[in-house]
Amino acid sequence: MAKKCVEVKTLHNYSLEKLIKIEKTLEGDYSKSLLRAVIMRYQGVHTTTIAQTIGKSIASVTIYINRWNEFGLDATIDFRGGSVGTFTDEMKEDLKRVVLNADPRAYGFEATNWNTHMLSKYIKDKYKKEYTAEWIRVILHQLGFSYKRGVYKPSKANPWEQEKFKKNVYPSG
Repeated sequence: MAKKCVEVKTLHNYSLEKLIKIEKTLEGDYSKSLLRAVIMRYQGVHTTTIAQTIGKSIASVTIYINRWNEFGLDATIDFRGGSVGTFTDEMKEDLKRVVLNADPRAYGFEATNWNTHMLSKYIKDKYKKEYTAEWIRVILHQLGFSYKRGVYKPSKANPWEQEKFKKNVYPSG
């Protein structure tokens, strides 16, 4: 016996034409997909066809329609993900200043060059907020910093052998 298709129980006092107009004004992919699924299902289109048309899974279409039945137009509000960042512009400017101008030894570190772990500890000590070294790396990248490891260059080999270490000197294959 086949499973019964999910159905749109009510349009919540909207006409089909009004829902189509609302769909055209929506911005997010989630909201548009949800409303498109509701409209198509209300028109009698099978759930599998809806899933293929809007590029979502059958489970997603079912969830969309069930949310519509429960919440109406409020179901189109996308609450997924997103958060307010706690790394302030002041902290970014301070981080930039420290990387460019400050010596890590002045802040109690033994190294002469900054790394993300030391910067993370510096932020924790100064601002009492903890960030991972990876997040500090992302912030540095946003600020325009990059890091490239040095390339090993043999100095004691003869010049012809040194050429072998250069990139793209000899075609591969």
